[in-house]
Order: sequence, then structure tokens, then C-alpha cells
Amino acid sequence: GYAVPAAQLQIDDSGAIVRAVAHGAGLACVSRLAAEQASAAHPIEFVVLDGLSLARPLWRVRRMAMASQAPLLHRFEVELNAALDTSRK
Repeated sequence: GYAVPAAQLQIDDSGAIVRAVAHGAGLACVSRLAAEQASAAHPIEFVVLDGLSLARPLWRVRRMAMASQAPLLHRFEVELNAALDTSRK
């Protein structure tokens, strides 16, 4: 692979990242949704990288006091667990 370059700028907001790129700060990887929303107001170019698959962990969070009290939340958690189990096979 490639060597990982040292970050010269760190921005935690997707919209701000796209605005920085539009103003010449370099390039970035952001979600397509973030890029599309920001591109309506800023000139950016979408570059398709064939064969590149980026993944990041997603965390499930919930309020502990409500976890066992809300049937809809319980049903959602059961369905989510089933989908995750299926995707791992």
C-alpha cells in the first residue's frame, strides 16, 4: 500500500471539510450525502475510486432506563441484531 501522510489540517464537520476543499485546502473523503449537500453551494469534483471500499464502525447507543420499557425500541434492537448477524455470515 501507500504510506499514510501526516494530517496537516483536521476538521470534524463534513460540511466544513467540503468547504475547505472547495477553497483549495486539498482533497478529502467524506460521505456522498455530505458532499452532495455541500456541492450545491461550492464547486467540488466527485472522484470515483473504483475498487475502494471504506468502512467505519458504527456504535449503537441507547438510554439504559428506557431500553426495557419501550416495545418499539426493543423490536428495533431485535431487527438490528438479526441484520447484523446476517451480514457477518
